[in-house]
Formats: sequence, structure tokens, C-alpha cells
Amino acid sequence: MINYFNWRDTVESVESIIDQPITRIVVLDNSGDEKEVTSLRKALGCYSCVDVMESNTNLGFAGGMNYVLNKKFPLGFDYFLILNNDIIASENLVKNLIEGSGSKSFDISSPIIYYYPQKDRLWSHGYYYNMMTGIVTHNPIAFLPRNCFYLTGCCMLIRREVFEDIGLFDETFFMYGEDVEFSYRAVKKGYRIGIVESAKLYHHVSLTTQNNSPFYEYHITRSHFLLINKFFNKPFKQAISFIIKSITLSMRVLVRTIKYKNQNALSGFTKAFYERLYRS
Repeated sequence: MINYFNWRDTVESVESIIDQPITRIVVLDNSGDEKEVTSLRKALGCYSCVDVMESNTNLGFAGGMNYVLNKKFPLGFDYFLILNNDIIASENLVKNLIEGSGSKSFDISSPIIYYYPQKDRLWSHGYYYNMMTGIVTHNPIAFLPRNCFYLTGCCMLIRREVFEDIGLFDETFFMYGEDVEFSYRAVKKGYRIGIVESAKLYHHVSLTTQNNSPFYEYHITRSHFLLINKFFNKPFKQAISFIIKSITLSMRVLVRTIKYKNQNALSGFTKAFYERLYRS
């Protein structure tokens, strides 16, 4: 679990899983702020199963998770549960995930995720990412080829053997998209991924990154462009995908500019677009 200037919600997330069958809970502070670390350690110090680590700089999601995994991997755990720091776990989340993964032979699994506090509103039961267009849906788009099913990094239970075989998260992605790439890489190697319906999680959506912030708009667009090279090896297909994604993302900019009445989506898209155009 990664904290970034949000220690109160991180503590709430930890306390929602503290009584579940987890050997160790690791919180990595990515803020580089001593006050955040002190607050975390003061609030969580009473729990012997919780380790609070600090990176001293913002490593992003993939970098932060890899930092923890590299530190804890030698301890020999069979499973690793990747969690956001803005979640509330349902009762028996971990037990149901492990048992459901075993019965369905999943190597990577996620629960059904609902919004919080609107607990009856679905947020995710897995997504489909269209490789060519970048369109994300809950169900595959029948008339568009190349739909990649993926599990969100909000909550992923991953068997140790998966990391040993395909490696950790791709740190090319600072924020967003690493879960798409990781799911795709795992499936390509023959691993089974899926949803355990008996496991439920609740998600404070966008507490950390603030939907429509300049940070969010830039990194979400950047990750869409980064995924092009992960899906396509041939320059021709990469060029076609770049053109199509530029169109679909431009439409997204228009919608979000009208919705939020600011230029954040446009500035984020422009920055990521020119980075892709001139640095790829």
C-alpha cells in the first residue's frame, strides 16, 4: 500500500484489513515528507503486523510497489496483495480472494469493487482495454478487435510464481497503465486472471490523485500512449494506433473540458502528445 500525502485515509484502509489473514501489511510513504511518515508510524505503530517504509521520493505507483516487492520478496510469501490506500475492505475479503482464486485456478485475481460510500454502485469487475483505440469498457467492444482484459491495480492478489516468471511492474509507467501492461504480460505467458465474485472491496475513487488535476490528466494520457509500444512491435501498427488514440483522446479532452470548465485535460493531452511525438 502506497501513501502520498494522505495518511488518514491510508490508516483507514489498513485498519479495514488488519484483522484479516495477512502475514504482513506494508505501507510505503512516497511523499518524502517526514510529517507524513511520523503520522503513519504513530497511528499504525500499535499493530505488530504493519511495516511503515519510506522511499524519500515519489517513485510513482509501479516504482513504489516494486520497491516494496524487492524488499519483501526474499521472505518467501506465496501471495502478494496489491492495494490502493483509498479502499475499505469488506469482511473476509482476503479469505474469499484466496479461496476463490484457488477454486478457479486464477494466478492473479481481483474482487468486485464498488464506490465508497455509495456501496451499491459498481466501480470495477475487471475492464477491457482496446489496444488500438485506448477505449476502456466493462465489456469487450464486439466490433473492435484486440480487446485486452485486465485487473485494476486498486486490488490484485498475485501468486509469487507470476512475479518470478514475468517480473515486476513496468516502471516506464509512473501512474496508470501499469496494471493493463502487467495483466497483458501475464496472460501472454499463459497465466489465468479473473474476478472473484464473492470478494468485495469499496473504493474512495480519486482521493489521492484528484480526478481532473493537471497531474491526473497528463499521466492518464501519457500511459495511453506508452501502451502502444507494449501492444505493438511493428512501427506501422504503432503509428496507426497513435493516430487513432490521438483522435479518441482528443474527444475525451473535449468532453472533460466542457464537464470541468477548465483547460487541465487539454494541457495534459498536449504535453503527453508532444512527448510521444518527439521522444518515441
